[in-house]
Amino acid sequence: MTSETVITEQQIWDALQDVPDPEIPAISVVDLGIIRRVEAHGKGVLVEIMPTFIGCPAIGIMCADVRERLKDLAAEIDVRVTYEEQW
Repeated sequence: MTSETVITEQQIWDALQDVPDPEIPAISVVDLGIIRRVEAHGKGVLVEIMPTFIGCPAIGIMCADVRERLKDLAAEIDVRVTYEEQW
């Protein structure tokens, strides 16, 4: 994608299917259910991740992997960790 291309939320979700869980590589972070929200805004994206537990040692790796996977799709990538569950 070029810097002129605007990314969609569906493209973000599709790309995140390629990001494996660091501890169980056979499953993506999307399938694991830790991607809580994605937003596309102009040339940037927001991805909210909710770890499976508070002391998750792999959260830093997952955030870095998400940024790495999306770097060719968006100029601005904001990956946030949240612990707020929307029940």
